[in-house]
Amino acid sequence: MGIPLTGLMSILEWRDEAAVMPGQPNWHLGVLLNRGQKIVVLDTARLVMPERVSDRVPGERQSGGHVLIVGDGGYGLAVDGIAETIMLDAGGVRWRTAQGKRPWLAGTMVEQLSVLLDIDGMLGMISA
Repeated sequence: MGIPLTGLMSILEWRDEAAVMPGQPNWHLGVLLNRGQKIVVLDTARLVMPERVSDRVPGERQSGGHVLIVGDGGYGLAVDGIAETIMLDAGGVRWRTAQGKRPWLAGTMVEQLSVLLDIDGMLGMISA
């Protein structure tokens, strides 16, 4: 998966346990404190491809990993790892043409055969 750098505020190495909040959806991993700000940590896999993580216990995460702080800084996307920064031009993306069932999908990065996340769409989906 790719995320536009314009939607990324910062990256945290995930060392501490998140404070689990009872009654939250299974994609809500808990809350972390970073520089005095509360960050709601979202299970990116459960939001984007829930059918592929059905065997995982809700709230469970891999050891290690990172949290990508997005939006206004109040949300973080849990990821297992970070690969590389790449430069894309608009022609390198097959952009989503219609609003569908995946508001988190901005398009497909053609050469990488990977999805490009729409951060605003994803955050809008969880707050709906």
